[in-house]
Amino acid sequence: MILLSLLYFFVFLVLALAVKAYPVKSRSHNLFFSVIVPFRNERRHLGPLLDSLKKQSHRDREFIFVNDHSDDGGEDLLAGQELTLLHLHDEYGKLAALAKGSHVANGEYLVFCDADCSPKWNWLKTLNKRVHEDAVLFAGFVEIEESAFFTLDMFMLIGIASGLDFFHIPSSCAGGNLVVRRDVYESFLDELDSENSLTEDTLLLHTIYKKGWGNSFFFFDPDTVIRTRGYASAKEFIRQRIRWLKGGYRLDLRLFVFLAFIFVSHLLFLLHPLYLIPAAAGQYIFLRTLLKRFHRTKLLYLFPFYFFFHIVYTILSGILFLFLSGEVEWKGRKY
Repeated sequence: MILLSLLYFFVFLVLALAVKAYPVKSRSHNLFFSVIVPFRNERRHLGPLLDSLKKQSHRDREFIFVNDHSDDGGEDLLAGQELTLLHLHDEYGKLAALAKGSHVANGEYLVFCDADCSPKWNWLKTLNKRVHEDAVLFAGFVEIEESAFFTLDMFMLIGIASGLDFFHIPSSCAGGNLVVRRDVYESFLDELDSENSLTEDTLLLHTIYKKGWGNSFFFFDPDTVIRTRGYASAKEFIRQRIRWLKGGYRLDLRLFVFLAFIFVSHLLFLLHPLYLIPAAAGQYIFLRTLLKRFHRTKLLYLFPFYFFFHIVYTILSGILFLFLSGEVEWKGRKY
């Protein structure tokens, strides 16, 4: 057990060094972005999102909204606006919506944004500065609206993904804050089968690596962080974590080994609480290093509570993932 706890500490120490060393690149160019927003029954969020997009200081952009069989009348809010509105008919799901939007896009780069997100006024301007030719897929961080606690959790998860990316190990990314070169995305669509994906963003990331189309890159710039709504319930939170596990664990053996290591470690540490001490130290060093780069170290006051929450929910999600086979429900659909 002591060796396991020391290995756990070492893993998070290495991840901390990775996020500390992760570069920030800057380019002087003027890119045209096609912002694609898939939506399904998001009427109460579409208005605020549209207001945020209209305020973007980067003017070389277009907005493409794709309606995924909504029945709340949300598409009526978009009528008469300076945007392209598309509707899915025979297709279903976020992946189909993104694909349909990409087919009419004019930009060299596609920007994916969820309907419940709220970007800052300089979001696209900062993306324009940070996108570079050394990668084809760019992932941003996400914070949870009015919830410092779940923002800490989101930074933990995306931070781990960025740390793994530093070592060229693809894991996951946030689909609500993503930039991809349009020609690469078109190649990705050509590779897909007819099945819908639980985690289209993670599938995109792993396909790019497997096909050798280019590199991925995470934005370490506070102005690229996007805000999204919180969870409606604990059930929704757990469902999302199980969806991420089911959608991503088979995509890369290294990712599967890493997830299994975390799950087994947390389970054993909970059974032997003394070994939680080095685990907590490793997580704290990692989070402090990460949050310092985003000027959010004030979130660390939540760490004592978050650490135990993180241990428990990863165990619970892992157990449910192992023993609850079959379909996963998400946004009123089963996958």
